[in-house]
Amino acid sequence: MNGNDWAIFRIIVGGRMTGKSYSVTDRLCALRRKLGDDVKCYWLRISTLSTQQLLCNKANKLVDPDLKRKYNLDLSTKGNVVYNRGKEFCEVYPLASFGKLKGIGFYDKDFKGKYFIVLDEFQLEQGEKRTSFDILYNFLGMVENIARTTKNNIEIWLLGNNLQEASEILKAFNFIPNQFGRYYLKRKRAIIDYLEPTDEYLKDRQG
Repeated sequence: MNGNDWAIFRIIVGGRMTGKSYSVTDRLCALRRKLGDDVKCYWLRISTLSTQQLLCNKANKLVDPDLKRKYNLDLSTKGNVVYNRGKEFCEVYPLASFGKLKGIGFYDKDFKGKYFIVLDEFQLEQGEKRTSFDILYNFLGMVENIARTTKNNIEIWLLGNNLQEASEILKAFNFIPNQFGRYYLKRKRAIIDYLEPTDEYLKDRQG
């Protein structure tokens, strides 16, 4: 999905264990190694609890063990900021806290580098408790807090597990894929990958 610089939004929808978060985490690590301080990275989740799980124990669950070895990471945390060997790696926030974060100065008008923003698990699971806030409103608010109206040199990744119930975020693009495949929404500056389960994936899930 990379190499399409016209796209701001890159959306991946597919079953669990299909490598969505893994591949995007790999992309984050690669950009951080390549660009250093010239990339600002943010990892968002919907709920505070899921964010706390990513941050606990030195952000042990944020990056897969093999990626830590591949990129020689030694992570630590302070508040919502994750560091690698003392240098900022990424910031982790829940959409649920948007109201408390509105007054925080995320945006740096002098920053000329790249923004890398991920909303992981943007699609609520069947049976998962509905939120008391508007997910789309809080998501857009967080993006504006971070990057204001930046339209170039920005990647926003949206990762979801299913399409059994259309999310408010996908409906905002006015397009819900009903067949597996890749869709290019150039007017919306978005690419959507609706992943078809592979034979290997289905075999692994048996039993």
